[in-house]
Amino acid sequence: MFITVSKRQDNRYVFSVGEDINASSGSWIRSDDDAALLGDFPSSYATFGEAHAFASRLADDHSSCVLAKKISFYKMSDDVMGLSDNDGGEIDGNTTSAEDLTISHYIEQVGIVGQRALAVRTMTGKDAVDEANTLKKEMESIQQEMDKISPLIENDDNKKRFEDISKTIQSYLDFVNQLASVKKASNIPFSSSLPRTAIRAFSEAAMMGLEPRHKDTFIKSASFVPFSSTYEVVLANASEGDLVKLSFDRNLLLSDVIPHGASLRKCGGRGSTDFLIGYWEPIVSAVGHFHSKGNKVVAVASMTSNRRFCFSGFSMENNAKVAVVISNTKILGKESWLVKKASLETEPVKSPIPIGSEVVCVNPGLPTYNGRTGSVTEASEKPGRFEYRIDFRRGIGIVWLEDKDVRKVDIGR
Repeated sequence: MFITVSKRQDNRYVFSVGEDINASSGSWIRSDDDAALLGDFPSSYATFGEAHAFASRLADDHSSCVLAKKISFYKMSDDVMGLSDNDGGEIDGNTTSAEDLTISHYIEQVGIVGQRALAVRTMTGKDAVDEANTLKKEMESIQQEMDKISPLIENDDNKKRFEDISKTIQSYLDFVNQLASVKKASNIPFSSSLPRTAIRAFSEAAMMGLEPRHKDTFIKSASFVPFSSTYEVVLANASEGDLVKLSFDRNLLLSDVIPHGASLRKCGGRGSTDFLIGYWEPIVSAVGHFHSKGNKVVAVASMTSNRRFCFSGFSMENNAKVAVVISNTKILGKESWLVKKASLETEPVKSPIPIGSEVVCVNPGLPTYNGRTGSVTEASEKPGRFEYRIDFRRGIGIVWLEDKDVRKVDIGR
């Protein structure tokens, strides 16, 4: 698939996706001209990167839509070339009505996914499962699009044709669902599109994080590296080329931000402060997390403290709360920086019942704890309430209860 993104006079961006770079531009599907065929896809976009991201989704997840546009375009062109009257008069203007074009498109699209569905029967293993899963999503998307378009069809004959197309796609969908069940029953792990979806979402967030510094940023490529079991994504810029490389581990967590292309030329390497401030920090903040594999810690940007270059997080070993800090250091005599693990300093919650207080459970709906006393070991503030971690001792154990479930006991009074 080939993608182009262009800027209109109103400063909005539109995309075109085609299967053949040498084919007529009319056979490519375009976000603004073909909005009726693209379901919930916006017709135009605020940034180059956003337009490119949606175009990539179309190419990856709805390839039949792109191929159908090409086939229906050339079929319609052939029909028009052959439809003139005996006297060489003008072509009938109704031949290429909007309804005819739409129905032609969906006939071709349903035919394509139907052929792919039949081909899955001859496939085995993970390839068969992946294709069945992809087809299921694509067919459901086609159905949703057709359901929205159907009420807009005015011609009675076209309404009947549209209903027939809808019945056909439903029959193919039933077939794929049955096929998927058979594959699953045969102990073939039924894969999902989670890795591609998660990495695409994180990559698009990183792309937006670079927008203030690099306009027209987009996801250039994404690949799986079997040797390290990681996923690598290259972000690029329309005018400067490659910008940075992202690495995601087997848990789909962002685990490395690597200088690449323009960032390597501008910053001079991973250890430079320019790379830290200009690329690493905005990308991590936009993605929302960073897995420091050496420290076995996942930093969560949304939990960050007021200190710059300090992120709250948790240990991958025992889930304990820790912090990740960026520390200045020297490597081979050059100023650099490292990601280090540190203890997490948190201020205690100022709750009505202080830590260490003795409480009694007053909720009859909790018979195990009702009427028993325990010690508050931790407090947490939630919207409209407080929650307390209480050690009831005597073999009963520890449990979190809301403030309405307990009452402070004044010992000695």
